[in-house]
Amino acid sequence: MREYKECYIAFLDLLGFKNTVNNEACETIASFFDEIQHEYIVTVNETGLPLMDYSKITRKVMSDTICFYVDATVKNALAGLVSVCDYFQVRMLRLSKPILVRGAIVRDQIYAHGDVTFGPGVSKAYLLEEKTAKYPRVIFTKSLFDNSSESDVEGRKYLSEYTFHDDDGFCAVDYLYLFYGLDHENARWKDFARSVQKALDSETDTSIREKYLYIDKNIARMRKKYNPIKSESIHA
Repeated sequence: MREYKECYIAFLDLLGFKNTVNNEACETIASFFDEIQHEYIVTVNETGLPLMDYSKITRKVMSDTICFYVDATVKNALAGLVSVCDYFQVRMLRLSKPILVRGAIVRDQIYAHGDVTFGPGVSKAYLLEEKTAKYPRVIFTKSLFDNSSESDVEGRKYLSEYTFHDDDGFCAVDYLYLFYGLDHENARWKDFARSVQKALDSETDTSIREKYLYIDKNIARMRKKYNPIKSESIHA
């Protein structure tokens, strides 16, 4: 029977992805999306087991747009979805020419069968990303966080550590915190930080400057927040 299903849905837009399509080999670009299924796995310190069954997260990719969704009844569904968005943003920033990601996460109805995906949840996530996210961030409401009843202690711990409350009241995936924790001592982070400063030193387009000013502000916030991350809890 064809019917809607209650899911957590993430809708992501890769800003500037068209330039990457023109400059990178097909194999390289395809590998970005392959990694989502195989490498972005968060484990629980005490057991070493994955935070959730990541095979339950479905991806739909169309050029510079990605939709992830997972049944809302799956254990740690929201935490797992946030972790995938978190790692994917970091992967895009590790590129020689970093790609910024903007997106939104909602909980709502979706129908998916084969190549057909639609529903109020998809529309809601798209509109939140398009109209409200504005900056390179993946946002969701505080009520979504508070009502994630499927999250256990470890799931809530991940959500608390790797999200933050932004100035406009939305929760946001704290990808800069993860990126810094993984890479701050090597060239990947340093190259990215330089690229942000270079953009602010040379860019005159107001809309572009707003994106990099947002990142620059959150780099400062993230450094205040940062404490060394135990390597056994993070794999990227």
